[in-house]
Amino acid sequence: MLRNNRNILFAAFAGSVVAALVLGIAFFFVFSLTEPGETAVSGSIEVGAPLGYSDALAAVAGGFRSYYPGADIGICEDEGNRLLAAFAASGIQGVLLDGPLSEDERNWLAQKRLLYGEELVGRDAAVFVVNQSHSLNVMDMQEIFAAQLYVDRDALRFHRIFLGVTAPGADTLDAIPLESSRGLLEHLLSDSLAIGIMPFSQFTRLTSEHGWQDNLRMLGVRNAEGDDIVLPSRTTVFHGSYPLSYAVAYLYNRNSPLAAGFGAWLYRQGQKGFARSSLVPAREPSRTIKLN
Repeated sequence: MLRNNRNILFAAFAGSVVAALVLGIAFFFVFSLTEPGETAVSGSIEVGAPLGYSDALAAVAGGFRSYYPGADIGICEDEGNRLLAAFAASGIQGVLLDGPLSEDERNWLAQKRLLYGEELVGRDAAVFVVNQSHSLNVMDMQEIFAAQLYVDRDALRFHRIFLGVTAPGADTLDAIPLESSRGLLEHLLSDSLAIGIMPFSQFTRLTSEHGWQDNLRMLGVRNAEGDDIVLPSRTTVFHGSYPLSYAVAYLYNRNSPLAAGFGAWLYRQGQKGFARSSLVPAREPSRTIKLN
């Protein structure tokens, strides 16, 4: 009887050892995919920001570091499509995208077998910009493509977003390309007949930086039914009543705890930083956040 009890105890002990080994191996493979010592609030990562968003993202990252000094978050700025390619290749661990992922982009990331998370953290909008002396005050949704438009030639992702909110299904934007968003606004300063298209955040930031608020203005947009005219503003973009509004998404590599932790911060506490920037927050700023 005693021998049987010993055998039972030995079998139980051996089973627990095997279970511990299996669990240890599992944890080894999980944590070997991350940087040594990286947690949700510490470590070092690189996060991409599209043209015009880097200042807002850097300010929020600075707030994150003030709470968690062990976190080092570098910001790299580039065109949205190139940033998405770098993210897919694991060159960066997170990316703030101007606009949500398209179905083609989701399928492409699925083919890359990249495990990623997505948070909707901000809002932006496509706006029509003119010289103050321009005779036009309202852009009719039904007449958008009858006008001669000017656009930043390098803002390729914005081109797709603009088509998505104005002409779903279209794949070609007929507009005169100019060098950079600043170059676009400089052209509008000298051409009182031109109409430019660009993100609301870009217009807000650049006109504030260069003191062009009295020289350039945004047009109101009449909805497709021809009833209401809505002016782009932080309030109308936030609530989505401006018809050309769109979401701003943050993608993060699920194998990076810090990239995920920063995403949780952007979703909650980071909304305060966006509210003080040219980017419109996605929700009312929260006062609390808890990262485990």
